[in-house]
Amino acid sequence: MIVRGVLVSVPEMKNSDVTDVEVSTGSQADTGWNRHVAEILKSVHDLQLLLPALVNAIDSLTPNSAGSSGVLLFAPREHGHDIWSYPDPVERYDRAHQFDPFPAAVLRGELGCRVLRDVAPAGFENSAFYESVYLNEGFKDEVVHSCKLDSTYIIAGRMFRNRLTHREIEAHRGASVVIQAAARHAVKLLLSTDQSQLFEPIRSVKYALAHFGGDVLTPREQDVIHLILQGHNTESITYQLDISANTIKRHRSNAYRKLAINSQGELFSRFLASLGKRTTG
Repeated sequence: MIVRGVLVSVPEMKNSDVTDVEVSTGSQADTGWNRHVAEILKSVHDLQLLLPALVNAIDSLTPNSAGSSGVLLFAPREHGHDIWSYPDPVERYDRAHQFDPFPAAVLRGELGCRVLRDVAPAGFENSAFYESVYLNEGFKDEVVHSCKLDSTYIIAGRMFRNRLTHREIEAHRGASVVIQAAARHAVKLLLSTDQSQLFEPIRSVKYALAHFGGDVLTPREQDVIHLILQGHNTESITYQLDISANTIKRHRSNAYRKLAINSQGELFSRFLASLGKRTTG
């Protein structure tokens, strides 16, 4: 079968594999949650049906909130990540999306159900990244369900055009065990194919940060600039580096002068330009 242009060969599955997806009932019943769980169970042998069933199930948890759902896989490498996404093409996660706080949280071992406020650093909503990736695209919040299969990390989630309510967050938390199980099962099917056809290598932010400005900035100026790029404000940087706010301002001013920029927005644009689109190393 073909999934987003990738030829996928799905092996015969044992009946016991169906138990990878556990059925959960509760407050989601009034949103048609049980119907979507049934669709997931019916699709466990067919990746072409399972992926849309999973996305539809995520959508059903917040029927009154507009947004966009999808699944992202990534396998870290020394100088980057191997990445695949559904239903959007992987380019959506190129460049700016590599700076997403959710993959960073997952790599820290923070798996399970998380909302944006759980993983975003202090001052994140005032950062150029938040403006570029969220506000400019009309999004204000996000929830993800993350898990791991061997060395592959899985993020299934939804971006929202409104702030999530407490009730909506609880709906996702209550359903997370099912979403994670279904996502893990889908990835098990997906990884049965030739991975050289599946993944696209993308340079990691960690690798890019380690080299950004290194030819002109001092180590401490690099530290300040790296934290600014990650969305930290002056107060947060003061805490992270244990230096005064005036010292931070001085390092920032010197760094901006050396990089020939005048604002955080220009800094963010310069960093994205340094990432490039692909890495083969």
